[in-house]
Amino acid sequence: AEPFDLRPGPRVGTELVANHIASAEGLGRTVEVLQLRLIRDLGLVGDDVEDRMARLLAAIATGYARALRDRTLDEQESIRRAVMTARAQAERALRDSEARFRHQATHDPLTDLPNRALFTERLTAALNEPGRGAERIGLCFLDLDRFKVVNDTLGHQAGDRLLITVANRLRRALDGHLVARLGGDEFVVLVERTGGTDDVVAVADTALAAVREPAIVDGTELTVTASLGIVERQIAGTTPGHLMRAADSTMHWAKAAGGARWEVFDAERNRRELARHALSAAIPAALERGEFYL
Repeated sequence: AEPFDLRPGPRVGTELVANHIASAEGLGRTVEVLQLRLIRDLGLVGDDVEDRMARLLAAIATGYARALRDRTLDEQESIRRAVMTARAQAERALRDSEARFRHQATHDPLTDLPNRALFTERLTAALNEPGRGAERIGLCFLDLDRFKVVNDTLGHQAGDRLLITVANRLRRALDGHLVARLGGDEFVVLVERTGGTDDVVAVADTALAAVREPAIVDGTELTVTASLGIVERQIAGTTPGHLMRAADSTMHWAKAAGGARWEVFDAERNRRELARHALSAAIPAALERGEFYL
């Protein structure tokens, strides 16, 4: 065309790539066809025809190369984004899986309350946190009264539903405190930063009231009570094991007193109980050895 215009050349190269003619053979064949047939078929003549043809072919090749480069970069970017997306999805799936396994390992499968392992972990962390030695901490150890009767009369499935009901009530009533199921019909409540025994007694009263509410299980209205042991002391000088043993022993004092009540740990009473237990354990062997004298 006159005047000679090179702009169609790059456009032809671009459209070759856009139509997936992106191999070296495709470009070579295009150059070959134009070189051998265009001038002859159009009947072009003139001194600058060959020069124009060379420039046109160069323009086509340039457009082709640029389009191929851009497509390659776009594909690489798409691959990069796909890799990043896949990696993010894999990492998210891994985190979700780890969180799910962590939850299963640290929560009771029946009630979804924290289990003994998580409670011990939290209690240990509270006792070992730097700068908290002068603070006070409390535990409420709770055991349902006569729960075995429910299992024996209504069945274990009914007992499980009752435990779920009790767990949900404790969770709601004691929001802000860590409530855990230790196993069976035993629950424990962690009361941090107490101002004294009265703070833990208030938590115990709330827990016992929540348990006492009638529950409908398999069409039967059940009213259950609980025995609860309270231990409250300064963090410095205590351990998770000492706290748990003290709370457990105190819960048994409440159960021995008739249940449906709480008892507060008494160190002197605990010493007497331990001495009595040791003496009771020693009596049979002492009888055999003739160690009793009138």
